[in-house]
Amino acid sequence: MATVGHRLISLRHFQSSVSDKVPKFEEDFIPEGWSRDQVDLDCSEFKQKSQKEVIDDVIDKIIHEEAEMGIKQESFNGADNVERAKRECQIDPKPCKLRSYEMYKNRTAQDIKSTRSHKQINYIASMMKEPTHAPEERTIGPNEVIITVALYHPSKLLKQQEFQVLGSQSLTALRDRLYCLADYLMDGQQTKSGFFLIENTFYNDMRLPENMDYSKFISDWVNDKSRFTIPSVGMFSSKRMEDTTFLDLTIKIGQPYLYVHQGSCEHNIVFTEARLATPMDVQTYSSYPRHIFQAKIRRRKCKICDIFPARYVTYQDRMATEDPFFFCEHCYRPLHYDFEGRVLYNDFEVFPYYHE
Repeated sequence: MATVGHRLISLRHFQSSVSDKVPKFEEDFIPEGWSRDQVDLDCSEFKQKSQKEVIDDVIDKIIHEEAEMGIKQESFNGADNVERAKRECQIDPKPCKLRSYEMYKNRTAQDIKSTRSHKQINYIASMMKEPTHAPEERTIGPNEVIITVALYHPSKLLKQQEFQVLGSQSLTALRDRLYCLADYLMDGQQTKSGFFLIENTFYNDMRLPENMDYSKFISDWVNDKSRFTIPSVGMFSSKRMEDTTFLDLTIKIGQPYLYVHQGSCEHNIVFTEARLATPMDVQTYSSYPRHIFQAKIRRRKCKICDIFPARYVTYQDRMATEDPFFFCEHCYRPLHYDFEGRVLYNDFEVFPYYHE
C-alpha cells in the first residue's frame, strides 16, 4: 500500500507540473495576435449545394466564358445549356480504359495462334475426359432413378471416384467412365475385358469379339467337384454387361461388390444411394454417368531438379542414387543419351511413370 501511495503522489506531482508548463508552451510557439478566444469554429454558414444549384453555376460560367469570347446570346436555349452543363459535370471515361484490354480486343488471328498452347500440360486430364454434349439433348424422364456408385482403390481402402448413373443406363456406361491406371499401362488400352460381380451374378463386357469371359474360369471351378454346395461359395450365374441396366440389378446399399479388369486388377464398388430424380438434378441425359467425386492424384517430382513431375522411373540405374529413381523429361535424356541420340548404357530398366 505504501508503494502505491508513493506512485499516486508522484503522478499528482507530475500532472501539476505539466499543467503549469502548458500555457508557457503556448506563449512561446503561438504567433503574436493569435489566441484561442479569437478562433471561430462555427461552420453553420457552410452548406452543401444541391444538384440544381451546381448546374446553374456551370451555366453561368459557360455564359460568362462565351460573353468574353464575343459570342452573342440571342439564341439562348435553356435546355441545351442544361444538357451541356450535365456533360461538363460528368467524368470522361476514356482515360480510365485499360491499354491491355484494348490490345486484347484488337489482337489479330496470328496473335491468337501464337499464344495458344498446343501441348497438353496435364496428361492425366485427357485420360479422365468428360463426355461432350450435342446441341439438342434429350432430357431425363420424370420417373428416372438416380443411383450413386463409388469406386475404391485396388489395394487400399480409399475411395477413388464416385458417379451418379441413371437406372435406364446399361452397366457399360459406368464401366467406360471408371478410371484406373492399369488401363493405360503396357497393352491396357487394347485389353477391354472385365466384369462386375453383383449378388452372385457375373456381368461380363462382351462388346468386342476379342473380349474374354473372365467369369468362365471361376464358374468352371465352382461347378467342378460340386463346390457350389459349399455355403461360402454358392452358385453363380453369368450375364452380358451391355444387355443389363441398373434397374435390372438387385443391390444392397453399402454392400461392397467387385469390379475386375485387366486380368487381375480388382476394385470394390459400393452403391451408396438410390432415389428418384428431382428438378434440382442435371436434366441432360448425356451428362450421366455424372462424375461427382475424384480423389487427389499423387504425382512424384523429379529427383534431379525437384521442379517438374516425373515421367520415367528407373531400376538399377548406375546414374541414380536411389532405387527406384524418378526423372522428368528434361533431366532423363541428358543423363542417358549423348548429343547424337545414342543411349550411353542400357544395363537398367526404365518405365513410364504417371502417378501413384
